[in-house]
Amino acid sequence: MVLIANSLSNSNNLLKNGTSCLTDFGLSRDLKEDKDERLRLRLYGRLGYIDPELLKKPRPESAPRHDIFGLAVLYWEIMSTENPNSSLHSSRTNPKRLGQVKGCPDAFYQLYTNCSREMKLPDDRPSAAKVVDILEQMLASMTSEEVARPEKSNTMNEGANLDDEGIVSELVTTRRMDDSGYQTGSIITKNLSVHAGSISEGAVPTIAKSLKWNTLQNEQLLEDYWNDALEIRLCKLYAQDDVVDIFWGRHFGAKDLTWNVYVIMRGAYRPLSQTEILNGQIIYIIAEEFFVLDRNLSSKIPRPLMSIPQQLRDAFDEALDEELAMEIRKKHYNLIAISTGYKIIRGELTTIPAIILYVKQKGIEHRGSPGLFPTEIRGFATDVVEAIPATPCVNFGKAECQSHQSDITLGCSIGLGANEYTSDTFENWKKFNQFTTCGTLGAFARDTHLNNELGILSCQHVLQFAEANPSEDLSIYQPADNDSLTKLVKEFRDLKNRRNRNESEEELLKIKICGALTKNVNTKLANYVRGVRKNVKVANREYGVDAAFGILELDPSRTVLPNTFSVSKQDFASTDLPTVHLTGVHDYDSLQQFDRGNKVFKVGRTTGLSCGFWEIEASITTSLTNASTREAMRRHNTKTSRPNNTDQPFIGYMKTYFNETICERRQECFPVVWFDRQMAVRFQNEDVDAGDSGASVVDEKGQALGMLHSKWRTPYSKYAIVSPYFAICKALHVKIQHF
Repeated sequence: MVLIANSLSNSNNLLKNGTSCLTDFGLSRDLKEDKDERLRLRLYGRLGYIDPELLKKPRPESAPRHDIFGLAVLYWEIMSTENPNSSLHSSRTNPKRLGQVKGCPDAFYQLYTNCSREMKLPDDRPSAAKVVDILEQMLASMTSEEVARPEKSNTMNEGANLDDEGIVSELVTTRRMDDSGYQTGSIITKNLSVHAGSISEGAVPTIAKSLKWNTLQNEQLLEDYWNDALEIRLCKLYAQDDVVDIFWGRHFGAKDLTWNVYVIMRGAYRPLSQTEILNGQIIYIIAEEFFVLDRNLSSKIPRPLMSIPQQLRDAFDEALDEELAMEIRKKHYNLIAISTGYKIIRGELTTIPAIILYVKQKGIEHRGSPGLFPTEIRGFATDVVEAIPATPCVNFGKAECQSHQSDITLGCSIGLGANEYTSDTFENWKKFNQFTTCGTLGAFARDTHLNNELGILSCQHVLQFAEANPSEDLSIYQPADNDSLTKLVKEFRDLKNRRNRNESEEELLKIKICGALTKNVNTKLANYVRGVRKNVKVANREYGVDAAFGILELDPSRTVLPNTFSVSKQDFASTDLPTVHLTGVHDYDSLQQFDRGNKVFKVGRTTGLSCGFWEIEASITTSLTNASTREAMRRHNTKTSRPNNTDQPFIGYMKTYFNETICERRQECFPVVWFDRQMAVRFQNEDVDAGDSGASVVDEKGQALGMLHSKWRTPYSKYAIVSPYFAICKALHVKIQHF
């Protein structure tokens, strides 16, 4: 049987584990059985890839060398990175448009030119077997690059005895990757031998592997694949706020061992994937939120989750310091969280207790990482799940929580402010700092180191703008500027900066701001004293803590209610909770005995009162706040006066020869913080959002478990991440005040 694809293009090739597969055989024909003249005349293909010979009248009979034209277009597309169907190529069926691309070697240009030239005689175009020979000769001639020529496999030797027309070459172009790991787009050329009803894989080197300018071949030749254009492009991507990771990667188990550049972007809530080819180097740009929330599975999971066996909890706790110790986690930099749970098999939740390993991208090997995870840890199965790092809940409610309070209660809006505004001057507004924060007051506490003074507790990333120590005192306000003056001040400044200023509108806005200032009088609440955002050791165990303490500095007209929440009795009743007051704090022992079937709740600045359950233990990474990331970008300025400056952290990370230095350099460029032994709480309706950071998580008896600091999404749940209060109090040297 001789098979003709008839529709060879960049959209009907798939790649899985490095093996390319030709799909979409709806137009394919067995020439020996092609007796239906009417059907044959209706078979065309995709414009831009179809051989112009097939559009002539009378139409000739399909032949294998008509597929060779499609192969030529694909080769040209790799080199030019242009779409043959774009408006730039108005004559879609004119083979003359496949001109030589800048930087393309003459030999390769000649190859795809011969494959696309007008075919007056059957031998005017090379067969697929001849194309294979030419590619291998090109590879063999690259002695200066020290690239070894692969030997032909037995399959290919056998194929050489077949009819030349029975060898079909296919090229895969990468554009999109789905959950099963398939890709479509431009990277690999492989060959299939088609004869007597059988298809055998040929041992043809990939275009990317054969030609130096396409992809990285191995670590030792890394520097040879770096060029100034690639450096400039990657540095620009690295400087973007929405780019959260850049790394060299390849698919696990792929026969093609070349590395490619992956760029991960945040904020694209869809399976975004696009490809750039710069001087032949392929850059894959994909969304961080690549996986799709499995709502079908989520609806099947019982709430609360099945009780986690104590043996698993103990094994998990011990493994965090042994098999999953921090040094090991840092090497697996694709790992972003670890938790207890139950194994999921073929989309169904099982009753098999497991240690769940959450990664940013499944199926992609990250350069410098040790490789695959163990299938079992301390006698329990492991499961690998795709997820994203936790994000701090800061900067974005319920009216009671966001309003100015004379009697300050738990769960109200607080945040950093840059200025103390007054109604008699507007000059200070010119200095208005838009980088304020907004979060939740979690608890009142006494400082055991400073004369037992009373202060407030919230998250470190709420009460300190960046991770670096501030150069000036930080003032904390209630409500946060975002909930009182920020919008009005920004609007006023915009009016002042307009060319065509409307003075009457400006005066009205000024009156509105004065009214807000008069109503709020003095909104200052406290001064920042100290904070922690890292693992701290308590009783020989590491616990993640994101918390800060500030000493109260109140206007005399205001008071505090240390055990009262910012929501009404009616709000508690609507959630089937009694009116709860803060009565105390769980210590280590009581948390170990806590019944996971008991309800917990939080009162947060943004989403107010929410009920839920503490489902699992987790160790997670969380990204730094945007402010801290920008500060890191400033310190590691990617602009350099000379190319290939490996002293610059990002360039040094991308170009390092040694796997053992990758993780160290990554932390400079893409800093993350690990939080061990956290509580993962799932609230009803996934009710946690930005601005809820700092909220206390409390049980129905009024005993506080810990402080909420991040939100974390997996394919089937959205969790609030909570640091235990016993660790917070130890780290900050404070004692919770609840009366």
